[in-house]
Amino acid sequence: MPRLLTYNVHSFTGTDRRREPERIEAVIRDSGARIVALQEVRWSARSEGAHALMTLARNLGMAWHFQRTATFAGEQFGLAVLSDLPMRLVKSGGLPRLGPALPERRSALWVEVETGSGPLQVICTHLAVLSARDRMAQAQALLGPDWLGGTPGPAVLMGDLNAGLRSAAYKRLAAALDCARSGSAERHATFPSWMPLTRIDHIMGANGARLANPQALRTATSRVASDHLPFAAELVSLG
Repeated sequence: MPRLLTYNVHSFTGTDRRREPERIEAVIRDSGARIVALQEVRWSARSEGAHALMTLARNLGMAWHFQRTATFAGEQFGLAVLSDLPMRLVKSGGLPRLGPALPERRSALWVEVETGSGPLQVICTHLAVLSARDRMAQAQALLGPDWLGGTPGPAVLMGDLNAGLRSAAYKRLAAALDCARSGSAERHATFPSWMPLTRIDHIMGANGARLANPQALRTATSRVASDHLPFAAELVSLG
């Protein structure tokens, strides 16, 4: 069973304000993850003359799918799923927005990954940062028939939910999904990377997908590569 990783990569910009996709690449490689969900991905890096996401995936030996959530200064910004296992795009699209329109449209990206023990539905998302009402509406939508409620078999939800363990949106999702709880909350904190105080990055199982060994990955590189730590879990069963 493959290891899973979710990671808000902050446009590949570290806490030292240096934009170095190579550090994100090193963190992912060292994690041993074979299914990776990324948030805050910059589609291109014009100043470097290279497509940062494509280069990252190629260097890791992985295929990728991307969902645009915004365009800034001519560069696309959004979600990505990478894997060295066979995968196909199922769908992508926006999530509910109750407040005023903002430059970034909160969205989800759904791919199907063939694990060797059967297909796994993987949904990557990044929920609203400012509005608790929007986060709850987005959580409800993800549980509904258009997303997790419509998956044909075992599934995982991976992403930056902007929701701590005491938040209403997290509790709503945790009541319906497998969150692989173990250890102290402090051990799993992912934000901010240089002094982690809270976990807002999550991996949750649905429809029989069972997870184990959740952990925030704290290394010298991960503490500086992004403002979030990556969060990993083991997929141990497809039900």
